[in-house]
Parts: sequence; C-alpha cells; structure tokens
Amino acid sequence: MRMHPDSRRPRRSGLGQRLSIEPLESRLLLAVSPWSIDDQITVEGTHLTVRSTDGEDAFEFATDGEYRVTLNGVSRQFAVDSIDEITLIAGEDDTVVLHDTAGNDTIYADPAETRLVADGLTVVATGAGEVTVVADAGGIDEAYLNDSAGDDVFTGSPDVSTLSGDGFAFRVESVEYVHAYARSGGNDRAEISGSDADELFVGRETWSRLSGENYAIRVKFFGEVVAYAGGGSDHARIYDSAGDDYLSATPESATLSGRGFSNAAVGFDSVTAYASRGFDCAELVDSAGNDVLHGTPAQTTLYGSGYINRADGFDVVNAYARGGGYDIANLHDSAGDDRYIGTSEWGKLLGEDYFIRAKLFDSVHAYADSGGNDEAELRGTAGADSFESRSTHSWLRGAGYEHRVGGFDFVQAKASVGVDEALVYDSDGTDTLTVEERCVTLTEDPSGTVRRAQGFNVVTARLSEEGDQTVDVAEPGIALVVERPGAETTIYASAFLDSSDPAWGFQAAIDALPEEGGVVVLPEGTFTLRQGLVLRDGVTLRGAGEKTILERPDHVETRLTVTAATGATFVQVESTKGFTVGDDIAILAYGQSAVACHTIVKIESGKLYLDSPIAVVGTYAPVATASVVNYFPLVRTAWYYEAGSTADVVVEDLTLDGNLDELSEAWRLASPALIHLEKAVDGAVRNVTVRESNGGGIYLTGGHDNRIENVTIEKVRGHGILVNVEADAVISGATIRQAGYATRGDSGDGILVAGSSDVIVENSLVVGSRRHGLHPGGDLNRGGLWINNVSRNNGDNGFHFCFDNFDILVTGNVLEDNGRYGVGGLGLGGSFADMFNTVADNLIRGNAREGILVNGGSDNAIYRNTVVDNSLRRTGDFSGILLVNCTFVLVADNTIGTGGSRTTQKFGVSEYGTANDNLIVGNDASGNLEGGFYITGITTIVADNVGSVQFEI
Repeated sequence: MRMHPDSRRPRRSGLGQRLSIEPLESRLLLAVSPWSIDDQITVEGTHLTVRSTDGEDAFEFATDGEYRVTLNGVSRQFAVDSIDEITLIAGEDDTVVLHDTAGNDTIYADPAETRLVADGLTVVATGAGEVTVVADAGGIDEAYLNDSAGDDVFTGSPDVSTLSGDGFAFRVESVEYVHAYARSGGNDRAEISGSDADELFVGRETWSRLSGENYAIRVKFFGEVVAYAGGGSDHARIYDSAGDDYLSATPESATLSGRGFSNAAVGFDSVTAYASRGFDCAELVDSAGNDVLHGTPAQTTLYGSGYINRADGFDVVNAYARGGGYDIANLHDSAGDDRYIGTSEWGKLLGEDYFIRAKLFDSVHAYADSGGNDEAELRGTAGADSFESRSTHSWLRGAGYEHRVGGFDFVQAKASVGVDEALVYDSDGTDTLTVEERCVTLTEDPSGTVRRAQGFNVVTARLSEEGDQTVDVAEPGIALVVERPGAETTIYASAFLDSSDPAWGFQAAIDALPEEGGVVVLPEGTFTLRQGLVLRDGVTLRGAGEKTILERPDHVETRLTVTAATGATFVQVESTKGFTVGDDIAILAYGQSAVACHTIVKIESGKLYLDSPIAVVGTYAPVATASVVNYFPLVRTAWYYEAGSTADVVVEDLTLDGNLDELSEAWRLASPALIHLEKAVDGAVRNVTVRESNGGGIYLTGGHDNRIENVTIEKVRGHGILVNVEADAVISGATIRQAGYATRGDSGDGILVAGSSDVIVENSLVVGSRRHGLHPGGDLNRGGLWINNVSRNNGDNGFHFCFDNFDILVTGNVLEDNGRYGVGGLGLGGSFADMFNTVADNLIRGNAREGILVNGGSDNAIYRNTVVDNSLRRTGDFSGILLVNCTFVLVADNTIGTGGSRTTQKFGVSEYGTANDNLIVGNDASGNLEGGFYITGITTIVADNVGSVQFEI
C-alpha cells in the first residue's frame, strides 16, 4: 500500500490512539463499544459510501484487480463489476489518498470535493482537508484543480503538483496533464518547475503552461505565475495584455507584468516576450560577461553566455550593460524617419512608434539602412573626444565609449569642454565645406548628406576631389586644417636600380620620399627580391600592371638544430647554404601559429643573425621540424611590434609572384602573404595580380578603412584574401582562383574575414578554393555586407559562416557547384553561435549537399533565395534547406526546388535534431523528390507555403 507521507503521522482515529489520550470515562465507553470499518461503509446497489468517524481519519482508495477502500489502516475489497461509484465522506481534519486505475483517468478537485473519473468508475471524496491522488498505475491521466475564494498557492512539476489554501490542500502525483484554476477570488500564486529534459513555458495574461516530453502543466487566472527551468534546453514565451505592460529581464529571469497578472520565467535558456496593444516597456539587463544587444523597431534582443532575452513589439526598450565584460550593441532603424542620439553613457534610436536605448555599452553601432530621412547626434564628454566622419559612416570615441553611425542623412557631433578633435573626409562627389558659429559642416553633392562637427577645438577636413568648395572657413576659436590634394612627390625607381641590393634599390626609392610620402613608380621588368618592400605613411607604390613583376627567389630552407624562442637574436641551423646577408626569412615550426619574420644581418657557420630579437611569442624546436625559409611579403607595412599604424599607403598596378614551391611541406603555409598590411589605416590595394604564393595572397590585419579593389589572386597555398581584426574594410571586384593550391589542412579560403566589423565584400569572383569560397570566419564578426559575389567550384562551401557571426547580410550572390553546401556552418558554436544574420536574394544551386545548412544558433533569417538542383553528391539524400539544432530561424518566401533544371533535392526544407520554434512561411517547395517540408519541431510554425508538409511522428 502506497501512502502519502503526511498520512503516516499519529492520528486519533484508531482505538489504541484514543486510549492513550482520552479521559478514563471515554476509554471505558470505547472498551464496550469497539470501532468497526463496516459501520462506516454502506452499499446501495453499485454505489459504495465510506463515512468518517468522529476523529481524524485517513481514507485510501486503490485498485489491484478489485477495488480496495481503507479507513485508518483497515481495508475492505469489492469486486470491480459490483461497484461503479465510490463516495468518501470525510471531515476537514481528514486525509484522503486516491490511486488511479490502469486506464486514462481524470481528476477534478475543488475545496469541497475531489472526483476521480475512470472507465466504469467514479470516486468522490468530499469534505477532506488534504487529498492526494497518485496516478502511477498507467494510462494518460489529467487533473483539474480549482481554487478557493481566499489566497491560494499552486506548485507544479512533472512529478507532483499541489494546490492549497485556507482549510484545503490537493496533491496529484505522476499526472501527465495538470490544469489549475484560480477563478474564485483572492490573491493567487502559481509556481511551476521543469524537469531535466527540454521544456517550453508559455505565459499569457489569463493562463500559462509549462510543457515537456509527456507532460504539461497549465495554470489559469492566477495573478502571479513563476516558471522555473530545469535542465535540458528550456525556452519561454511570455505575452502581454491589451493594456500597458512592463518587461524586466536579466540573464537569470524575466518577468512580464501588467494589471492583474505577472508571468516570470527563471533560469530559461531563452525568453521571448511579446507586446501587442497598450504602451509596453521593457528593461533588459546584461550579465557579468560579454554581452551583445541587437535592436530593430520590431524586436530587441540581449544575449550572452547561457541566456537570450527578446523583447518583441515593445514601444520602449531600455538595455543596460552594467554587469561587466565588453558589451556591444547594434541598432537598426525603421523605414520611416529616425533619430539616433549617442552620449558617453548611452545611445538611443527612436522613430515614430519605437524607442531603443543602450546604456553603458562599450560600443554602439547604429544603422540607418531601411529608408526615411534619418539624423544622428553624437555628444562628447568633458574629456578628450575624437570625431571621425566619412561618407559611409562616422565615429565618436572617448574614454570607455564609442558610437558608430552609418547611412544617416544628417550627422552632427557636438564637442564638450575637453580638448576635442574632428577629422572629416569628403565623398566621391563634389562637396561643400562651410564654417559658422563654431560648426564645420560638409554637405555632400549629389546625395545632400550633411555631416557636421560642432564645437571641436581642432578640425581637419580632407577634400580629395578637385570640385570640392570651401565657404567662409575663417572662424575664430577653431583650428581648421583643410587638406587638399597637392603636387605629390613622384620618384621613378628606375633611377635607383641596383641588382646587388636585396630589394633592387626600390626600398631606397621609397626612403627617398619626403616625410609626407609620395609616389614611387616601379619600372617595367621582372625583379627577384630577397627582401620585401616596407611602406610608410603616405606612400603609393605603383607599377605598370602585368609589365612590372616582383617575385620571390627560389626556395631556400634549413632546419634548426637548437630551439629558438622569443627574444633570440640568432638561430642555429643545419646549413647556411643559399642564404645571404640582407635576405628576409621566416622562422616557423609545425603546430606553431606564430611566424617570426626577420632579416639576416650576419652569417656565421651554423648561425643566422637576425635584425632584431624575435618579438612574436613562439617556440621553434627541432622536434617540431622548426625551419628557416626564405618566405616573406613582397610588400608590407611595419610589423605590429615595430611601429604604430601606417596611414594612406597604396599598392597599385603590380604583379607579385611568390615562385611557389609545390613540394614544400603544406604546414608552412602559415608564412606571410605576398602583400601583408598590418595596422594600416586608409590603405588601398588595387589593380594588382598576386600569384603562386607559398602563403596567402593579400592579408589585412589590425587596421581600419582599407580597400582591396580589382585584384586577381591565383594559386596561393593560404587564403586568397584574409581580413583579420579590421573595421570598415571593403573588398570589391576581386577575382580569386585556386586558394589553398597544392596544400592540405585547415586553409585555403577564397576570402576569409575574422574578428572584424562592418566589412563589405562585393562584386567578387571566387573559384576553385580548396576549402570555402567566401567565409566570415567568426570571432565575433560584427555587421558586414557580402553582396553580388560569385562563389563556385570550391572544395567545401560556397559561403561558410563560422563561430560568433553577428548581424551579417548575405545578398545577391551566386553560390553554385561547391563540394559541400551552398551556404554552410550558419549557427556554429563559440560564445554565442551565429545570430541575427540574413541570407537573402541569393541563387544557390548545383551544390553537393544541401543548398543551405543551418546547424545551430538562433534568430537568423533566410528569405527570397532560389535554392535548386542541390544534392548532387547523391540525388535525393539532401534537402534544399536543412535546419539542425536551431531555433527562431525565419525561412520565408524562398523558391526551393521549383524551376530548376532537374529534381534532385529530398525536401524543400527539413528540420532535424532539436530544431524548434522556427517560422517557415510563404515558400514554394513543390519541386522536390519527397515533399516540400519535413518538420520535427513541435512549436515550429509552417504556414502559407506551396508543397506537402510531413510532421515527424
């Protein structure tokens, strides 16, 4: 017999218990009038009634082949076919335990009575103070619990649920579906707890539900509801009322409340709060780690390690980054007129019906990319602030804060009382610069965009176009410097030619330029350099296109005999044969990512002396096949440890040949690129051909506002173009063939962008890369636009996302005939996984596997793509779009399988694994082999599509 623990406490209902506590007269009476259960039982036809005694009684009902009723430990059995209704009449001090049947049972309970309804049997318990129903006999059972007119408390979990108030308590155990109602009055509270499995909590004004595998708990009309997540992957959706509501969300919990209701979700992996009518406000608070805010007029999301909080449709959202870490925010405007205001403490973006404020974030980016007439105002501090403004974007930076605004029609930066500086660049059009009342204003023509620096002590305006005008630029109190293109110093390097010099005299020509720089024109011819050219501020290196070739010499290599490490001034080697003083070299070892690049200044037997101590952090051991090899950039800026940034360098109209040695071990591709610009600012590489590099083609790292334009890169063992930890770089019109040539291992992307922000890759062609064609490589790539590119015949993916890509737009591309996916890796891991990325308006066809693979992450969007003729590796094995272990992915208005040249794809869209909560709408997927859609997520929404839908059973 199974009893609730509370029913085992000492009671006064048994004979022995009465003798121990009652006076002598009563004991004498009992001795002559013994208690009997049969006196408490009556049977009328098929109706059995059990009544309580005068004391505290314990009732129990169970079934195990026959019906058994127990009162105070004494039982009676009845044949199942003889009874169809049992009534237990208890007192307020009595307890009742009911056991279910093996079938599907329903429990109804209120303070007056509890009813267990089974197939052919109804058990009613009335008047009891405590009732427990144990539903572990089998079947799918359901319970309906009703409150009293007083203040009641409900607690629910997959195993046990209770409802209690003044004078009553219900408890149900092992019931699959529990419904609790608070419709009788009072201030009622419900607490629901999840299991170790995956769960979904839905909270609404009048009802809330926590559900998981094989169970659901719903509470209705409770004034306060708190849901606690268990283990597993747990998510919450909470909805507002028709009135004014308020959301408060932290990494630990989120509460949405309004008049008469409050829904809280505690410990959930993600919480999405939905606002509709009324004036609704949200407050989002960060964690102690690094957090990211993404805001649009429709939805604002704050997320970090272990949590995602979304505010959908709220009129006002305030987000706070006061917990610590490095926190960033990206805010996007509406299609109407919007305004952004940024201060040292906060940045806010607002429009006609929305308001988003990011407070105490380290970096806030605001994008006016949706239309309308948009304005931005940036306010400085009492300290030293700097304003930098370009035709595409502007920055205001100071101690502990930065704002970047892009695409705004009017941008104004206001200085305060500190020593503030502004740098304003003109556009490609004909611009006008005016000064009035301590305001320096640049008006762009023909766009009409206005950019203004107000109250800055020092303003520099760079006017590069001949048609730019200045009006009334004499203004007291402003140190205004107007920089115009002047007569550049041009040096023809043919006058410096010296075949005995490691750099053919070209470095001497560069060094001969004045401090402000100038142009060095290289002659026609092929020149084998033993030492790369180093550019400084303001230097343009110009050749004659294909007629000027700089090449690396034949391969020379030797192994180290003694370990070298950071700080070493020489290396000991097996042989110095083939090396000459003045040679640039690379010191590298297997498994060691750091490459030490130096110049040989002296050679002794078995020793090569370096121009400076090894500065990079690395260890080069013979056991790791450490080597010295004559790999070096043919053109570079200073290494990061040698100097600060290098500004305004240009490399143009050149051909660079790395003299590739295909027999060299593949791991040596860690060596530098042929063009290697570190910490470059406003640099450009254009009209250049790079070929046959033992390392990469063109690398940018650690700089900003650099451009790579109209370049051709062929047969390089590393990546064609690498952009690493850069901001606002542009790659345009690049042609890259056979990146990762003659190698193996983890390299060989056509274009790889890593750890960077707001990089544009446009109008480029990538063909035949060993690995991926186009690759935003993670490490929190922030923002960015990949538009109108072609990526085909690459070994892996045409376009590959990676860890922690955030807010990237991929649009207008052709991704075809690739060895794995057209788009792959979207949603991969890292601190957050890929989030808020958009893949739209692309042609994705003829790839070996799926056209688009989403394998994790959340909040990504896939729309208006044409995804056809994929799954060429094995016809019918792969779908057009596959969603794996991902949530909150929008798949909308795509053409998937329809209109292709052949029918090859399994489904149009398939879900797999833990994929759930996705929105799949408006797609045409009628042209696939096994159907349009295969759905596994129980809360995924599929609507308004063309093509059959199959749900996993």
